[in-house]
Amino acid sequence: MLSVGTLDWRISADEMLSVDALDWRISADEMSDTDKPHYFRGHIAIRTAENVTIIDSTGSEIHRYEIPKQLRGQTFSLYQTSDETALFHGRHCSLRGRARHDLFWTDRQGKVLRSKKLTLGRPTLTDSPRFEIGLTTAIVPVPAVMTPVGILTVARQLADAEEAPDFASALAPATSEIWPVLLAVNLLGAAAAVWCYRRERQFGTARVWVVFVYLFGVPGIAGYLLHRRWPVRRPCPKCQQSVPRDREFCFSCNEPFPAPARKGTEVLV
Repeated sequence: MLSVGTLDWRISADEMLSVDALDWRISADEMSDTDKPHYFRGHIAIRTAENVTIIDSTGSEIHRYEIPKQLRGQTFSLYQTSDETALFHGRHCSLRGRARHDLFWTDRQGKVLRSKKLTLGRPTLTDSPRFEIGLTTAIVPVPAVMTPVGILTVARQLADAEEAPDFASALAPATSEIWPVLLAVNLLGAAAAVWCYRRERQFGTARVWVVFVYLFGVPGIAGYLLHRRWPVRRPCPKCQQSVPRDREFCFSCNEPFPAPARKGTEVLV
């Protein structure tokens, strides 16, 4: 439990965008006896809309770097150089799997001292948006989620990488890039829906589950199978169709099921 007076506000939660723990390498001239076995000191980086503030374990601010305007609103990595300037690294992936790296060297006031854009000459499979969306779809095979999420995610990547004038213009190329993945997940949903439809015909239950299974794919099948206790199916004496026996009438021929034969042990009330 914290005693009264031990809390000190450094930054409000409303301003925070993200918080991360850092292993700060200690130079030889500032290393204390307690630091020698570790060579690293734990710090915390707090990101706001315009700055990255680094505090130590006591809550004292030791560095504050202004984020370059080109990287605000984007994901980036931050490195501190030996002269305590900052290196901001933003990474974007193109449609062809080429990763573009935006590097900005800044001083503490956010003034860009130097900048450079690098594009890898050889595309890699794992850098391709199709691979990323395909892997995510394999983990979450849900057409209703992955179809819009996949298109919007890739469109945002293209817009951030400046391969499209704006987000709206990136929607069409994003769709054309990942259409094989979208086709695969929707075919999986369609196959699940066909299986569900055939099962619904066997049990005479609500067809709304067909739409549910199509939209939610494999998780939808699990939900469909677990949402109720399935009755036993036996041939109807009248039409000989295998039908569920959880009702008084055969849902195939609409004839009432005959009463079970008496065995002489019945108790009538």
